Amino acid sequence: MNRKGSGDQQPFFAPIPVPPVRPAVRRPLNPDAIPYVPLAQRQSRAYMYTPFANEDSLKSALGENMVRIRKGKQAHGVLAPSHKMADNLEAIRQQRLQEWGGAIHQANQTLNSHAQRGREQDALLLDRIKRITDHNRGSPLANMKLKASQIKKQQFALDTLKTEKIMAQSDLGLHQERFAALQQTRILNTSAHLYPQLFPDPPLQHLAHKDKLYVLGHGAPDSSKLYATQDGKQSLDVPALREHLKQAGLPKNFVDLRLTACQGVPPVENSQQRKASLKSNYLVPTLYQAIKEDFPRIRVTGYAGNGVTFPFNSDHHLRSAPNNDLIRGRRKELAVRYPR
Repeated sequence: MNRKGSGDQQPFFAPIPVPPVRPAVRRPLNPDAIPYVPLAQRQSRAYMYTPFANEDSLKSALGENMVRIRKGKQAHGVLAPSHKMADNLEAIRQQRLQEWGGAIHQANQTLNSHAQRGREQDALLLDRIKRITDHNRGSPLANMKLKASQIKKQQFALDTLKTEKIMAQSDLGLHQERFAALQQTRILNTSAHLYPQLFPDPPLQHLAHKDKLYVLGHGAPDSSKLYATQDGKQSLDVPALREHLKQAGLPKNFVDLRLTACQGVPPVENSQQRKASLKSNYLVPTLYQAIKEDFPRIRVTGYAGNGVTFPFNSDHHLRSAPNNDLIRGRRKELAVRYPR
């Protein structure tokens, strides 16, 4: 929930037990702190979880939040497996904020100074034209030099537009939206968080059964592994991922688990194909088969195609065709859930 007058966001989680003599509203740690809300009384929320807590995870989280922010929604927070891993992820976040913020500042400076420097160059060229024409007034040579100077002036304006203005504008287009999403993407269980006691290890134990949890990571076609990076050097197979989620504290009655990994499900167009996909080696159906005994109410959702990490200028989360990144569709329409 956004606090009035602030861009910071504080999540609702399960309450810390308090003696019955205390008031129903917990005393805030500072004037901007959010009120205490019992778990049974709060609305369901969505969170992102990264088993790996690396830069690729942060990029995936940004892709999720860029669309939400563009639509005026609150950014989802990120949970890492431990305070230590969350702190490492926060360090990466701060580095990117500094890097992208610096690029935005430099681009804005370039654009602001561009008009002034253009006027200065115009003045120099006009002065040169004036001196040439005064020295060779009326001669054919003067007219030729005047025309050459005018062409040079036009060429200078064109070159400046191409090399500086357009580059600065492209830098803003590349970094501004990601920077805004990164500012609002909170690593929720960092040890320096306002309410660190609400995020004890393991971090998922305070999720309500009606919450949504997006698990971040890479996928591959016809593979039942969740990968930390695209090179595949670090991964969790389905048994390891199942145990990881159990150790992370996922509640036994949890329902809505979603994996954003690329090609986590095979293409499914009808109920027969959905049923047949349960016997495939794809990540999502394989995980559902392995996890449903430990979590009897669980629904595991995956998405066909590849995830579009940074969906610029889109109001929807997008997936691209495995063999053609230019062919894209809305993620919601490509979702496959087990069981249906």
